[in-house]
Amino acid sequence: MAIERMRLAPHSALAGKRLAATGLRSQTGALVLSVVRGDEEVGTPGPQFRLAAGDVLVVVGQPHRLQAATRLIAGNNAALSQRG
Repeated sequence: MAIERMRLAPHSALAGKRLAATGLRSQTGALVLSVVRGDEEVGTPGPQFRLAAGDVLVVVGQPHRLQAATRLIAGNNAALSQRG
């Protein structure tokens, strides 16, 4: 298991979506532990938490799952093929 921080880019398709609608957990197997927005950190964000451009997601998972999460956050659907 590893923990990584991933910044949501302004062009990310995930910006503006609720966490449950992003597919991060279901498509990659990675788990969002917290979200840092500006000076605030939201620990264990719920499924209705809405992501915003610039958010930093603190994500935990196996290395291949984190790679898939990185691709999904970047807007590359190759994340689906990396699912382990």
